[in-house]
Amino acid sequence: MNTPTAAAASGTPVLEARGLTKSFGTARVVDGIHLSLLPGRVHALVGENGAGKSTIIKMLCGVEHPDEGELLLDGEAITLHAPADAASARIATVYQELDVIDELTVAQNVMLGREVRRGPFLDDRASARLAAAALARAGSTVDTQAYPRDLSLAQQQRIVIARCLLAEARVLILDEPTAALGPHEVDDLAVLVRELTASGVSVLFVSHRLEEVMEMADEVTVLRDGRVVSHRPVAETDPARIIQEMTGRELDLTAVRSPAAAAASAERPVVLELRGLPMRESTLDLAVHAGEIVGIAGLAGSGRTRLISHIIGDPWHGGQVIIDGTDVGRLDPARALAAGIAFLPEDRKRDGLVLEQSAPFNVSLSGLIRAGRRWTSRRDDTRRFDDAMQRMSLRGNPRGPVGRLSGGNQQKVLLARLLATDPRVIILDEPTRGVDIGAKKEIWELLEALADSGLAIVMVSSELPEILRLSDRILVVAEGQVTGEFPASTPQHVLLRAALPARERVA
Repeated sequence: MNTPTAAAASGTPVLEARGLTKSFGTARVVDGIHLSLLPGRVHALVGENGAGKSTIIKMLCGVEHPDEGELLLDGEAITLHAPADAASARIATVYQELDVIDELTVAQNVMLGREVRRGPFLDDRASARLAAAALARAGSTVDTQAYPRDLSLAQQQRIVIARCLLAEARVLILDEPTAALGPHEVDDLAVLVRELTASGVSVLFVSHRLEEVMEMADEVTVLRDGRVVSHRPVAETDPARIIQEMTGRELDLTAVRSPAAAAASAERPVVLELRGLPMRESTLDLAVHAGEIVGIAGLAGSGRTRLISHIIGDPWHGGQVIIDGTDVGRLDPARALAAGIAFLPEDRKRDGLVLEQSAPFNVSLSGLIRAGRRWTSRRDDTRRFDDAMQRMSLRGNPRGPVGRLSGGNQQKVLLARLLATDPRVIILDEPTRGVDIGAKKEIWELLEALADSGLAIVMVSSELPEILRLSDRILVVAEGQVTGEFPASTPQHVLLRAALPARERVA
């Protein structure tokens, strides 16, 4: 936990929200919110998806305007008409969906809006020097001439943080900053946050990962249904209490998959078999049985996502994929789907959903591809949606644009699309990334039920507790190689050691 600085001891907020209220149509999504961000402190904001966190963030950075209430900067009332006003007030936000431009270099992304000019021309050398300095402050050594599309999400995040540091932000809003990070990247981010608060920066930390809230934050505000349920120092609460306040009920997140389930699946037929799957310096053979969940763990950049991308054929460099004893040949994503392999991508907004379309439309897409059709009808959309959503508990307006749903509900729509294809194998990349505690538990229970019904599941997750909670067995990937296969009873520290680069492993 952070140690409050002398600046924080003054008790004068850098940014304060008083009575913020916001409605969309007849739905009041934020109701009379009070929030004070002190210099040199980390203030956590937690709540289920749909509790109002995103709307509060948008009001604090000028994207949305409150219907009622006011914002104060250093005790003076301010109005943020647009994000540019927030930038002028030195309020910066690192969104969960990172705002990087793949077609620009790292240096150009860092310097976006602050480009150095020499007369009428851009001074690329000076910009690169400033970008490199900002990246160093953000704890990154990435090449300034690289492109974000070639970098991990953790590296892309540091680009955005460097941009905020270049703007000399006094208030830094971090929206689910650890959702795509492995344990080491989370530790690095915690170090950076401590350095920023030591210099007087005020941090608003929005996260579903309560263990990180307890580690990084000084105080925590809990939301439910758009209202503040509690606000107290982190030292005076605990995860169980926060969960109860967020949800209004107690949730047991400690249960693990039954050893009997693993034993039973091992006796079932093999559904997915991989032979000679290309790794960095070797190949991988893997058999996944009906009803089995195989977890793949590893640090960001370890090669875990590349491993599953080979299974769905993007890109394909050799080896065999065998479904129910039949070699399905060289795959691409569409042919993988036709072969009965359904895939849930890590970045649902970029790679999974058509955000401006409805949930029924999104659910129908994979079914169309598998059926080889190019069009759909509203009746087909509705039927597929209703059939697939029978196992889901979708909140929000399913007929409106899916981009307006919360992260957890968007993830449920993607899972519903997978079920609509009647798959034999499900490949999941970060199945609960950026979803709240309640939705996470629902997704876990759904995956267990799918395995129990006979589906073969391969799951990548950066959360070791999730890997241990769901998997029947676990593969650990480091430096593009599988470093070990472990039972689900393996202690977490053993998995962490196997995930480290070879030079960092100790006896």
